[in-house]
Amino acid sequence: MAIKLIGFCVIMSGFTCFLTYFICVSRERLWVRATKSEELYHKAEHLYTEINLFFSVHYDNNKMALIHDRRGDQSTINAHLSDLTILVGLYFPCLKPQLAQIGQALREAYSSLRMAEGADENNIDLAVNALIASKNAVTDSFDRFKDEILAAGCVERIGKTSDFLMHWKRRRDVRALFAGV
Repeated sequence: MAIKLIGFCVIMSGFTCFLTYFICVSRERLWVRATKSEELYHKAEHLYTEINLFFSVHYDNNKMALIHDRRGDQSTINAHLSDLTILVGLYFPCLKPQLAQIGQALREAYSSLRMAEGADENNIDLAVNALIASKNAVTDSFDRFKDEILAAGCVERIGKTSDFLMHWKRRRDVRALFAGV
């Protein structure tokens, strides 16, 4: 009888250790996810600011005119874009399509800028309108990307079965809180 009691105690202590490890790993993963999503959001915002500065050097929105005598630096934009690519690849692979949309919109904006800079007097209005449209596409893609970062980094939306089982009451409370909004 004593051996069965000792065996039961060993099994229960092992289960307790496993459960404690499971909870600690879950909390650590939540913390890392929240921290990295915050870092990704700040880097995306910084890249968006750099892109706006780059295009403001080449195009004056108030006068709707191109500025030909200045050159912006694309190396900082490329460095920030590579930082975003690394963070998305390591921590948020579900955001790769949104990041690819940013890259595509940025390439189209660069091409529209080159077209506008090389346009003659007859086609300048068309080229400037294409530049404005492509710059708006970059803005829209960044807005979608930042919304997806917030959704992917949300602690309430982890998607793992273990987190769902462990945090079901908290999820229910949050859904009830936002149901009236």
